[in-house]
Amino acid sequence: MRKLDAGSFKDQKYKGERIPFLDELIKEVPDGKELVVEIKCGSEVLPFLQKAVAKAGKRIRFAFIAFDLNTITETKKSFSETSCYWLCSNPVQLVQNLKLIPAAGIEGVSLSYNLINENVAQEVRNLGLELFAWTVDDPDEAKRLITLGVKGITTNRPDLIREKLF
Repeated sequence: MRKLDAGSFKDQKYKGERIPFLDELIKEVPDGKELVVEIKCGSEVLPFLQKAVAKAGKRIRFAFIAFDLNTITETKKSFSETSCYWLCSNPVQLVQNLKLIPAAGIEGVSLSYNLINENVAQEVRNLGLELFAWTVDDPDEAKRLITLGVKGITTNRPDLIREKLF
C-alpha cells in the first residue's frame, strides 16, 4: 500500500502522495489533541497499536473506532483507559448489537447519520452511551442531529457546517 499514489484522485498537485504509517501520523498530531484511529481489520492489529500508543506517551489522546463489534470490544480490553466506539451503518446490526455495547465497556456508537432518529437517539441515551454521526455534509441534517443529542459529527465539509451552525 505504501507504493500507491494516495493523492492523484483529489488533484494532480497531490500526485505521488503516500499513505503514512501510523507512527508518522502520530508525530504530526499537535500536543494535547486527540487522534481517532479506525481499525479496518481484526484484533490481530492490537499488539502493533499498543506499541504505537506507548511510543506516543501522554502527548496526545487516542480514540478507537471499528465496524466489527468483536474487534472494538477487544480493543477496549487492551486500551481500558481509551475511548472506543462501535461504528454501524446497518439497521439490523444496530438492533441486534446496541444493547451489548454497555457491557463491553465501550463509550458509545458512531452511526451513519441516516440511522439516527428520535427513537435511536433515545435508546442510546437510555443505555448511557455517547452518540456520533457520519458523514454529514448538509447543515440542515447536522442541525437535526444536534437537536437529537448527537455529540459529534464527521463531515467532508467542516467549513460549511461550521459557517451554517455557529
